[in-house]
Amino acid sequence: MSLELKALAVAAVIGIAVSGGLFSVGQLVSAEIAAEAPPPIASTPSSASSSDLASSVTSGGQYFAASCARCHGSDGGGENDAPSLRDEDMSDADMTYMIVHGQDRMPGFASKYSPAQIKSIIAYIRTLK
Repeated sequence: MSLELKALAVAAVIGIAVSGGLFSVGQLVSAEIAAEAPPPIASTPSSASSSDLASSVTSGGQYFAASCARCHGSDGGGENDAPSLRDEDMSDADMTYMIVHGQDRMPGFASKYSPAQIKSIIAYIRTLK
C-alpha cells in the first residue's frame, strides 16, 4: 500500500473515530500490521506447557523410530553414512525444510507427516544431545 493511500486510510479512520465510529486507529493499525506480517516460522514454542512439550517429544520419538532411526540410528548417532543428529545446530525452520523436502539420499516426508508431526520430530531430535 502506498504512503499516500496509508495516510488517506488513517485520515478516514480518524474521521470515523472522531464521529463515534466503530473502529479506533489502534485497531486499524494492529490489523494492518497483522496483515503485512510474514507467516510464523515453524519452531518449538517456548510458551508450551511442559506436559504439551513432553507429549510432543514422546510422539516425535515414535515418528523418529518409524522413519528416521534406520538411517540416523535409534539414538540419533548416525548410521549407514547418515549424519548424527545429536549435536544438530540447524534452526527449526531449516530442519523442517530438510524433513519436508529431503536432501541427497534422504527422502522428503511431506506426504507422510503433518506440520505438527514434523514439529514433534524436531522436538524429539532436540533431546538427542
